[in-house]
Amino acid sequence: MKQNHSFFRNVCNLAIPVALQSMLQSSFGIVDQIMIGQLGSVNIAGVGLAVKFSGIFSVVVAALGAVAGIMISQYLGQQDRIEVKRSFFLNLYFALGLAALFTALCLLSPGWIMGFYTTDPATLAATAGYLRILSGTFFSMACATMLSALLRCMEKASLPLYASFLAAAVNTALNYLLIFGRFGFPAMGTAGAAIATVISQFLNLALMFFMAIRLFHLSSLSGAFSFRKVPFSWKQYASILLPILVCEFFWSFGENVYAVIYGRLGTEASAAMTLTGPI
Repeated sequence: MKQNHSFFRNVCNLAIPVALQSMLQSSFGIVDQIMIGQLGSVNIAGVGLAVKFSGIFSVVVAALGAVAGIMISQYLGQQDRIEVKRSFFLNLYFALGLAALFTALCLLSPGWIMGFYTTDPATLAATAGYLRILSGTFFSMACATMLSALLRCMEKASLPLYASFLAAAVNTALNYLLIFGRFGFPAMGTAGAAIATVISQFLNLALMFFMAIRLFHLSSLSGAFSFRKVPFSWKQYASILLPILVCEFFWSFGENVYAVIYGRLGTEASAAMTLTGPI
């Protein structure tokens, strides 16, 4: 009975912070859309369609974070520090490469990408501008996801929750200031919402990086990490990565197909989809 109580407590210590952190991450989109909702259906639809495309990146990076968590926890159980480091950095490098790809696409061709989602010129202009700025979150999101996986595996699941809470609070405050132009700030509309998201995501990363440095001396990991020290089983890695990655990608792709359909139905339909989606 005592063992069951201990197990249940350990599950709660991990599951509750992770669930709350996921809710806070979702709050970024909800807060944006509540405030942007006061700017009209064109802006609502524009933000919603841009978030749908960037959501492909978020879901795939989350899948890489899940793979990192599986590998790190496995090697922590074996007390194999070299493989723990390798698992962390390997998935981090893949996440950063993916971030570079999505950032380049969103910076260079946001109008072309969003052209698949809507043919309305006003909505297209709004969504392309928002997506271009939002691309500034991809690198910080990739790093934060990997650090979050590391902290959770080391039984520090509450630390990413604290970072997400502070980032969500900053995001809400900056949204109010930058969207509507309060307290001397310029009224920037959807661009202000995107800038607020970029700043808050960088803050989230900075807080988690600081926590990891203080707890695990993360800065020393890179010097000890090398692919050449121990043979690495790419086949085993692929057997973990590919099922999760493919599943999550196609789920996100399906969500984007819905967004394309709503976008083709018109701005009002797309705005309605945008407002209900995050909930």
